[in-house]
Amino acid sequence: MALTRKSMSLPLAEQPSVHRAAPDDVLRQMLTTIVQQTLQEEFTRFLGAAPHERTSARRGWRNGHRQRHFTTRVGSLELRVPRDRAGLFQPALFARYERSEQAFLAALVEMYVQGVSTRKVTRVVETLCGVSVSASAVSAVVKKLDAEVTAWRTRDLESWTMVFEDLVRRGLRGVRYAVSDEHQGLVLALRRFFPEAAHQRCQVHYLRNALSRVSARGAQEQLLAALRDVWAAPSRVAAEGRLAQLVAAVRKRVPPLASWLEETGPATLEFFALAAPIQRRLASTNSIELDHAELRRRTRVIRIFPNEASLLRLGTALAMERNEVWSVRRYFNPKETILAVTQGRLRLRRSA
Repeated sequence: MALTRKSMSLPLAEQPSVHRAAPDDVLRQMLTTIVQQTLQEEFTRFLGAAPHERTSARRGWRNGHRQRHFTTRVGSLELRVPRDRAGLFQPALFARYERSEQAFLAALVEMYVQGVSTRKVTRVVETLCGVSVSASAVSAVVKKLDAEVTAWRTRDLESWTMVFEDLVRRGLRGVRYAVSDEHQGLVLALRRFFPEAAHQRCQVHYLRNALSRVSARGAQEQLLAALRDVWAAPSRVAAEGRLAQLVAAVRKRVPPLASWLEETGPATLEFFALAAPIQRRLASTNSIELDHAELRRRTRVIRIFPNEASLLRLGTALAMERNEVWSVRRYFNPKETILAVTQGRLRLRRSA
């Protein structure tokens, strides 16, 4: 049938509708073609031979394709990634993408660590990247922190070993007595470097630990009085007897507390090895808490130090000042060295 020019010139309203691709669809199709061609060329270089080409430089054989979605700013591209029989081909494009993906995941984790909720993280990602990420997906990502956090939390701390090594190097000898709170790393280091020294567990810290194991106010008061009675004994033998009586009385009502007292109580009785006039002063770490309070008071005024050297400068100056005060006091017998530590802090005292 012959068509006249008139029959082909329909009014615009009567012309059949033509589907016009959105700009993003056109860009996505173009980008898909370019990326696909890039993958094929890279694969050819990897094998050392084009399809059906016979060459001595060939390093493998083609083995079909696998489907992969590749997310870009213009949308998700559906690609056919070539495969070799040995499964060795890894496109450089995806390697770079995986590094970017790891950086993206690291950013999600960092937001979580900084206190941003998973739902807020989702909104941030959608705003910045245009990609929808569910709150459950963000939670799954941050759960990958568990292994790293657990490893850090359970890492071996023997930093006190370096402290004692330094003290020995500087000439510290003859330590006979040390008082500290419950610090396993410190105690192990003390036994290693000064095995002859007696270790006294601070009675003040011990009281806090003991009272935290009892909830009733009346029971706390009874336990406090009983422990003070043990420490007020005239000798270690008498104190051990009073401690045994306390354990027997508590075992009837609170067996776990009784077991704890039986296991840890003797560590609070080492002060009996000291001369009577100084037993009370060195049964706890209270005698150096004032030094720590003074250091906290002075550093709180400055709040933020410009560098580590400035902090060390102030801290050392305060330590020298306190050392002058201690050199005047006559709490200990002449030529007697006492090592006192508390809550991860250490103070060396020598009498004049």
